[in-house]
Amino acid sequence: MRDHKRFYLGIKALIRNLKGEILLVLKNPKGIQELDMDHRLEYWDFPGGRLKWGEEIGDVLKRELEEEIGIRTFKNNGLFYAAVSNIDNQDGEGGLILFIYECIVEGDFVPKISDEDVSFGWFDNKQASEKLRVNYPEDLIQKLN
Repeated sequence: MRDHKRFYLGIKALIRNLKGEILLVLKNPKGIQELDMDHRLEYWDFPGGRLKWGEEIGDVLKRELEEEIGIRTFKNNGLFYAAVSNIDNQDGEGGLILFIYECIVEGDFVPKISDEDVSFGWFDNKQASEKLRVNYPEDLIQKLN
């Protein structure tokens, strides 16, 4: 094993509706089989994805949210949380640094999920915390509560 790993930058969105509920997507199990985690657990996550070479962070957020949940208009309230993920990249030689931005959607937005996901839900802070506990650090869970 090498001492140095590559890191990828993951851009995620903590999306709230006008009721304060948080949007989470249920990941498609076919897309997460390679990840170092217990596949029997449901894998709920914030929508988002990875920075590609030459992209700006704001562009990643817009691109991923449109691709993953079909949203084009939202208010970005800025960085909510940043951390190194405890999940390795599928090649086992890379890690993931996460930037999570807090976003607000207005009206009755209904996500149009992509093949990456199988479902979505709007949850209060406590419910979202429980669903995210599987794959996020405890300090993020505490911040949500």
